[in-house]
Amino acid sequence: MGKNDEPQQAECQAETKENYSWILPAIAYSSMQPPRTEFPQDSIPAHVAKDFVLDMRALDEQPRLNLATFVTTFMENDAEEVFKKTWNVNGADASQYPSCKRMEERCVAMLSNLYHSPASEPCGSATVGCTEACLLSGLAAKKLWQARQKARGKSTDRPNLVVGAHFQVCWKKFCIYFDVEMRALPVREDYLVLDPKDVPQHVDENTIGVVSIFGSTYNGQFEDVQALDAVVEDLNKKNGWEVPILVDAASGGFVAPFLYPDIVWDFRLKNVHSICVSGHKYGMVYPGVGWVIYREKGCLPDEMVLTTSYLGKPEPTSTINFSRNAAQVAASYYNFIRLGRMGYTLILKNLMSTAKRLCTSLEKTGHYRVVNEPTMPVVAFSLTLVNGQPRVYDEYDVMYRIREYRWMLPAYSCPENAKHITLLRAVIRIDVTLEMVDDLAHHLKEVVEWLDMHYEGADPAQMKKIKERFQKAEPDAEMGL
Repeated sequence: MGKNDEPQQAECQAETKENYSWILPAIAYSSMQPPRTEFPQDSIPAHVAKDFVLDMRALDEQPRLNLATFVTTFMENDAEEVFKKTWNVNGADASQYPSCKRMEERCVAMLSNLYHSPASEPCGSATVGCTEACLLSGLAAKKLWQARQKARGKSTDRPNLVVGAHFQVCWKKFCIYFDVEMRALPVREDYLVLDPKDVPQHVDENTIGVVSIFGSTYNGQFEDVQALDAVVEDLNKKNGWEVPILVDAASGGFVAPFLYPDIVWDFRLKNVHSICVSGHKYGMVYPGVGWVIYREKGCLPDEMVLTTSYLGKPEPTSTINFSRNAAQVAASYYNFIRLGRMGYTLILKNLMSTAKRLCTSLEKTGHYRVVNEPTMPVVAFSLTLVNGQPRVYDEYDVMYRIREYRWMLPAYSCPENAKHITLLRAVIRIDVTLEMVDDLAHHLKEVVEWLDMHYEGADPAQMKKIKERFQKAEPDAEMGL
């Protein structure tokens, strides 16, 4: 072999080695560390990249056992097929995918009908979650308030928003992002949501709206929107204001219409201007999809509706996010026409039955006290006292210990004025069965027995010091997961 053949031979060997590497099993790369901070220079085989990603997921918890979250973790096979066949479609591109836009419009119309909108023409849009929906409803309220103030020759410098202290974090985001003062009203120990009687002293001419949270993240409780509407109506009449109510029905918006059709909380009330609802909670679609539904077109300022034409033809858009896959909207439309009122009602009644079974089972243990009469499939509970005294361990200890059984339950303190109350919460979703909640109640009983055995004789003061040293991080119920 001549010298001229050496580069060719080396090149051939490198090529052979490279080709061989592409057929090696992924386990052969187990000693490799996947890139973490720097963008990689070279490529790796697809099956290796897949295993790197899935191996990272291997130690995560099982979504079905995550009873901390409201987020949907199950859809039936046909719904998943619809989902998969539209997840590569840009829902914002109505010129190329007009069917997806029609599905969104139909969903908006159906929700407007479900929430008793008086308008002949529905107004609203799909969002990537209820947070975006709430940001939009708050922004619409702020801009309408600014227009009213300017028309009266008054300042627009200090807008404020009134909300209960049990607010979800999206409202804190709204106030920070859009320069609005948040007036968070404390709750009471015996009433963990906004009490309409507390509202008047916090509302003034700079109030852009009052938020009503219809389905609390803390305990699933509905606020009395009808009573709030009466209070707001009285304030508006006395002062010549036009303060609206912004209903955050992230959790309750797909529950009340089916389980409690006689509760008046929606557009049947004069001052309700917008309703935000999460499609990936009890709308029963995988995340993330939300909906903002306006009472009528006048509740959405013209300046928030923009027109784009660079996707083929002029299209109006009134959301913060633009490009998004159409899968969640398509799956929502599937659920609406597949289930209808009858289907949603049957499913939710079943979930409520499961939630009540858990309530009964927990209280039978003697270790737990359910703090809410469930109106949603959500069970909030705490440890009972022993001989009138708190236990040496608390709900956070239960939260950590129950993970030994692979369950995920959050422990958290209540909002302002009730921070001394610590709760645990179990969200009952469509894939949570009676047998599962029976197992959960049994496991929670075993957790207390284990804690009693290991904490027996412990000095409460010393236990407090230990816990402070470890600085237990409490989950933030404001996140509304």
